[in-house]
Amino acid sequence: MVKQRTDKGEVEETAMRRYFDSCNRNKIAALPIFSKIHDGKCSIIGYYITKAQAIAIGEMLEALANSNKIFFDEINLDYNGLKDEEFYLFLKALQKNTALRKITYVNNEIGRKSIDQINIMLSGENRHQIQELRLASVKANPLDIK
Repeated sequence: MVKQRTDKGEVEETAMRRYFDSCNRNKIAALPIFSKIHDGKCSIIGYYITKAQAIAIGEMLEALANSNKIFFDEINLDYNGLKDEEFYLFLKALQKNTALRKITYVNNEIGRKSIDQINIMLSGENRHQIQELRLASVKANPLDIK
């Protein structure tokens, strides 16, 4: 089935519900994530994202990817204070978004879990169309990467 770009609809409502339910369950503040998706690009920039928030956002991203519609094909996760575990959670959720073609990750941290997930997403075994992976000013955890 060919995926098509879509506006607000039932899929987005389901994704929002999953996101807000997860935020409520974990007693965390919901970030204005849906307002960050425009013209095929998801730009989540400049937040301090905790593990609980990464889980909640991941649930939303996964719900969007489970539809047969394209909400975005680029994601920008710059300057969020993300650690390896949080980036891994984003990547795991994004794995189902086979339309994803660009990931930008600047001024965060990276480690073994997220590197392994990137390898899975870039391998020929997956249907990803990732054409650009931009990692800049990324702090590597030397104890984690061997």
